[in-house]
Amino acid sequence: MDLPQGEDESISQNTKAWEPESTESPAWQTSFSRPETPPIPQEAEANFQDTPARPETQETAGPTPEGPAWENQDNYLGAFFRTIKQVLFKPSETFSAPAAERLAWPISFALILGTLGGSFQLFWNFLGNQAQSHLVNLLFTPFLVIIGLFVGTAVIHFMLFILRGTKNGFLATFRVVCYGNASSIFFLLPYVGVIISLVWGMVILVNGLAVVHETTRFRAFMANLLPFIIIFLLVLAVIIFTGAGALLGFLAAQKSMMSY
Repeated sequence: MDLPQGEDESISQNTKAWEPESTESPAWQTSFSRPETPPIPQEAEANFQDTPARPETQETAGPTPEGPAWENQDNYLGAFFRTIKQVLFKPSETFSAPAAERLAWPISFALILGTLGGSFQLFWNFLGNQAQSHLVNLLFTPFLVIIGLFVGTAVIHFMLFILRGTKNGFLATFRVVCYGNASSIFFLLPYVGVIISLVWGMVILVNGLAVVHETTRFRAFMANLLPFIIIFLLVLAVIIFTGAGALLGFLAAQKSMMSY
């Protein structure tokens, strides 16, 4: 149907009046639109790519403890005195080091120190007596040292076994006892050397046994103290029974005399 020319122009004008003046979004839509991400500068991106990765941290183990220098087989005289210093002042660190496979090293160390200390002890004890007695005792000193090493180790190890403190066997105890003779160096001192040697030797044994057997120092101390306690109790029992027997005999004699 064809419209008159005037009406057609009026309709087209009305249609243009309802068309939006611009195609831009309203202000309320612009305010809530996502902001554009700024571009990364090329220099910053290159620096980020060139940055090396952080290396993985590895736990470094502590220094390995140093064992007796006597077992290094080098400069025996210097190693001898160095071992004495190690055992006297750092017994725990010294015995925590891996032990040598050969027992010749601890036995020879103990034999030298034990003989030297025993010789000086005999010298101070028998000072002023005949030289013949010194010579006889000196000849037997090395044998007494060897016997004392094995007997003493057997007693201490047995006591430690009773206390459930043995973990690494008889040889570990024997090694500690051998190097414990480092305290015999105090026998060079007259009169007080024996006391210092006994006390310091006990300290060496307690720390050494606690380390090699991975036990407490209390058990190691009791393993060294129990033999003395047992000996004291045995002597006390002998004295009591002897005294009681003598008293009963005396009372029986008095009773028999009164009966006459």
